[in-house]
Amino acid sequence: MSQPRASAWPAGAAARIGAAGGYGFVLLGLTDSMLGVAWPAIRQTFGEPLSALGLLLVATAIGYVATAVPNGQLLNRFGAARTLVTASLAASVACTLLALAPTVWVLVAAALLLGAASGAVDAGLNTVVANDGPLRLLNAIHGAYGVGTVLGPILVTVAIVSAGSWRVPYGILIGAEALCALGWWTVRPFTDAGRPAGQAGRFAGQAGWPAGQADRPARRAAPAPPRLEAGVAVAVGVALVYAGAEFGVGQWAASYLRGVASLRPAGAGFAVAGYWGVFATARLVLALPGRQAAAELMMRAGCVVALAGAGLLWLGRGPAISVAAFIVIGAGLAPVFPALLSLTAVRFGAARAQHVIGWQLAAAGAGGQCISALTGLLLGRLGLLALGPVLTVLVLLTLAASALLSKLSPLA
Repeated sequence: MSQPRASAWPAGAAARIGAAGGYGFVLLGLTDSMLGVAWPAIRQTFGEPLSALGLLLVATAIGYVATAVPNGQLLNRFGAARTLVTASLAASVACTLLALAPTVWVLVAAALLLGAASGAVDAGLNTVVANDGPLRLLNAIHGAYGVGTVLGPILVTVAIVSAGSWRVPYGILIGAEALCALGWWTVRPFTDAGRPAGQAGRFAGQAGWPAGQADRPARRAAPAPPRLEAGVAVAVGVALVYAGAEFGVGQWAASYLRGVASLRPAGAGFAVAGYWGVFATARLVLALPGRQAAAELMMRAGCVVALAGAGLLWLGRGPAISVAAFIVIGAGLAPVFPALLSLTAVRFGAARAQHVIGWQLAAAGAGGQCISALTGLLLGRLGLLALGPVLTVLVLLTLAASALLSKLSPLA
């Protein structure tokens, strides 16, 4: 069983990176959760059918995968500092296009650029923290993402009600993303992906990089991407099926609560916000000092809790039971992904983990969208009551795959 891992950063670095990373991940959550709420107003502006949202989702997924998969190569060639700064500036440009878009095709281009920016930030920061940071910092930045997913729908709703425009929230994000780029630049001495050859940690035995070298990758040969061996494939597979469960709830809970539990739209919306809220709260609680547990135990216990929630949704009926089931699922799923990424660095080593984590994040991004879409097809054929069984299967697959991963790539 894995033990809590100490940080390789000097004193104070984790707090600074946590502040910048938490802010960046709040923005990731905002952009991920805003589009679905804004879409009815957007399609009215451009006279598009409901299904046209698929164009934006596909463009976002393509952009995300395009930068998350080569994460290791990007970090080795440009360093984490330049990668993160560039990605945040690109996100600011994308939000400008979204706020000013004259046609839906400009929205598609903006979604592609925003997806690419999100993939670079998501994979880049996760790699930096998973390699050298404490597990509780991973939980903290992922908790911050959950905070963003709760705030996104609220921001869009307030803007539409008070200002009568879906463009206002994206206009706000223009400056917010630019400020995030500045934040990445201020922590560049601690986030660079390169390290002197033979050094066990990024700051082992020293207070920082030599003067003038803080944001420069070490001049050494970049490690080749690892072969897609069985352990690596399963590690990527865990991320894929996990994301299917997480995003499946986020996408379909409101429809289930309205169609099966007979909640009003506002009640269903607040219930989904509650799912994301407990999701974020659980990760933030796990990030508190003294709350760090063994990562492997967190994964398995989280899957068991989520499985109980999915079973409750499957077998239970009524508004209160359904809402409670989604809350339990959120609490269970919350620690799984940060723990998975933290263990990836332990299982495969820092150099290989740069590539594997990029693949995991790409699988999570693509898998979350694709499995959610397949879930929608099943619900269309079998009815909304099939959501409980589908989530049960996805959580069981996550638990089984994580157990297989432990056998194929045991922790040292």
